[in-house]
Order: sequence, then structure tokens, then C-alpha cells
Amino acid sequence: MRRRLQACTTYTGSGFPEFKSAATAAGDKCIDIGGHTITFTEQIQHSGLLEVISSTGDGVISGGDTTRMFWVNSGDTLDLEGLTLSDGNSNVSISRHATRIRQLTLLPTVRRCCAQ
Repeated sequence: MRRRLQACTTYTGSGFPEFKSAATAAGDKCIDIGGHTITFTEQIQHSGLLEVISSTGDGVISGGDTTRMFWVNSGDTLDLEGLTLSDGNSNVSISRHATRIRQLTLLPTVRRCCAQ
């Protein structure tokens, strides 16, 4: 596990709105979802640095077969660590402009196939 630039906010498991509020707040941030499963109801669009980790290694982010999970603006950074990404509803569940992302890190993160 790499060293973080900042302390992580702990996600308490109260649902997607809590996660979305933390992830889309202004500024760089780190969110630790622990062993929770979060089913997105819409994509998260973030500017700056967003680190999403599972300190327990068994956290899951799901698109619920209906939603792309992340949209990362050009020049911004999304780091995902220790997570399983599952069931996104797009050919790419992390931004269709992935080639324009300054940095996307998956350390180690599992991506399960999604609905087409």
C-alpha cells in the first residue's frame, strides 16, 4: 500500500448520498470505504485528486448494472486501491476520456465485468 498524501475520511456505510457528498466536495480528498459495498445511482464527477480505498481490502463499488461509476476531468487524478469495481453500465466504467486523465491508479483493484 502506498503512502497517502492526506488522512482518509471514513465512510460509515449510510449509502450512496454520503459517499457522493464526500467525493464531490471541493478539494483533494481520500475516502476509505472499508468493507462496505456502495451501489452508485449516478456517476461521480470529480475535480482534483480523489483517492478511494478499502483499508480492509474487501470494499465494493458497484454501478448496479445501470451506472458508470466515475468521470474524471482532464488533468485530474483518481486513485483506487483495494477495491472491487463491479457492474458498471458503460463500455468503460471510469470516464470515456481515460486517455486524458493525468493519473489513474488501480493498486490492487479488481474489475468485474459489467452489463452491456
